[in-house]
Amino acid sequence: MKTLETLHELTQTAMGWTNSHLHQFEIGDTRYTDPRFMEHAWDDFGAISYAGVRVSDLVSQHGTKLRFYYEYDFGDGWQHSIALEKVTDAEPGVRYPRCIDGDRA
Repeated sequence: MKTLETLHELTQTAMGWTNSHLHQFEIGDTRYTDPRFMEHAWDDFGAISYAGVRVSDLVSQHGTKLRFYYEYDFGDGWQHSIALEKVTDAEPGVRYPRCIDGDRA
């Protein structure tokens, strides 16, 4: 996975959602959202565009114990806690990214 945008798309697929609601990532004191929302005066809620924000850069900035939140649909407030538990080398023949664990339905 390369960017927060890719992580958003993967989460949408995993949850069976259709990318039809506002969403954001909250990492430390910074909130990141889809750049399309920034074009329509949504920047008043204090988020910045996640365009080009690489996950590897976030790991470099926050360390290998990176933990952050993803919120989808501000009305219903679907909130997900995302934690990077470790960084490993890619295994030959394994398709990435992949989800290896999760709680609740």
